[in-house]
Amino acid sequence: MNTPSAPQTTTLIEPEYKPIRPDLLDQVRAFKSNHKLSDEKFAKLVGISGSQINRALNGKFEGTPETFESKIEDFFKAEPSRRAAREELFENEFSRAMKGFLDTVRRTEDIGIAYSDAGKGKTSGVRLYVADSPTSISIELSKWNAGSDGLARLIFNQIDARRWRGNTARGDFLVERFTGSRRLLIIDNAHRMTSGARQWIFDFHDATGCPLALIGNPEILDAIRENDQQFSRVGLRREIKGAAPAEDVRKLIAIHWPEADGHLGHHATTVIKNQGHLRALKKQLLLARDIAPKFATPAEAFEAAHTQLIRDYSLTK
Repeated sequence: MNTPSAPQTTTLIEPEYKPIRPDLLDQVRAFKSNHKLSDEKFAKLVGISGSQINRALNGKFEGTPETFESKIEDFFKAEPSRRAAREELFENEFSRAMKGFLDTVRRTEDIGIAYSDAGKGKTSGVRLYVADSPTSISIELSKWNAGSDGLARLIFNQIDARRWRGNTARGDFLVERFTGSRRLLIIDNAHRMTSGARQWIFDFHDATGCPLALIGNPEILDAIRENDQQFSRVGLRREIKGAAPAEDVRKLIAIHWPEADGHLGHHATTVIKNQGHLRALKKQLLLARDIAPKFATPAEAFEAAHTQLIRDYSLTK
């Protein structure tokens, strides 16, 4: 005769919830409230899932707190510069072409190079893109930080680095922070990079898997060609071109000297077509606006400003 077995009991394992920093959650709540955002819409800005935000706000987060917190910390650190870009800059055909290029690099998770002449609007296009793509990291190189140490320092300064204790190398910390994040890294003025900096950033791409966009003047291509290995690893190359100058002329005048609208004739178009392009026109508009009280018309002030700037062409009547 078989003896009946004792009934089996199932022990339910309670999920282990992980605490998220209360001050960070308060920032999230305030930002969502001020901008009237749902959990899903805020999560899309940060590059995480809406369910993660929801569970964190309700004390039921089950993931890795450090990874979750670091993304939100970086988002809030970069928010002031994104807001400034949205307020100061305008979208045009050039910025839309830049966006298309950067979106492609992000999707392919490859290395891409975009180039155009100086003054066309590369930096503005990058800033506009990052304003609408907060998970992207953008740095702008100068002559004094174009080496590998300067490059690492610039990237380091773009993130919230409170978790770094100084007991590891800065580069190792960055690799750990970015590995698996799939965050787009944009290097503006990439033509200024030293050969050591280029090797550092290519190695960083290999180590982290993050897509990499190099933005610069046409000479960036010559610099990359000097190293066969680097040249062969570039997946996308694109020259960024703008729209008809008239569109940009109208927008720049509206931003920097609206009183001159309709008074400059073809002079502003002449400037934007020449060396320096948008940057040159902006400088001339600002100077002309400053000296305008000394002249009878905006056109006369603009012509006078032209003579006070470095220009190798004349404004024809």
